[in-house]
Amino acid sequence: MDLPGLRMHVAEAGAGDPVLLLHGAPVHWYGWHKIIPGLASHRRVICPDLHGSGWTDAPQAGYTRDEMTADVVALLDALGLEKASTFPRACY
Repeated sequence: MDLPGLRMHVAEAGAGDPVLLLHGAPVHWYGWHKIIPGLASHRRVICPDLHGSGWTDAPQAGYTRDEMTADVVALLDALGLEKASTFPRACY
């Protein structure tokens, strides 16, 4: 998915209310592969590779919390979503 200044890889599954699964470092979206099927049975699951991870571009700079947050907001905007539920990586 092309976002302002960033090409982001996003894995999606299911339909319904969106849930955004955000990984930690040094993993990528696949860290959620065991959870996705259960959630996707009743939710729209969105698993981005945050920048510099997986198949998302790695910027030369820009790994601050504010910049990473801006990437996620840009993703939600590109998907036409006003909000989504989230789960921290540590929940599984």
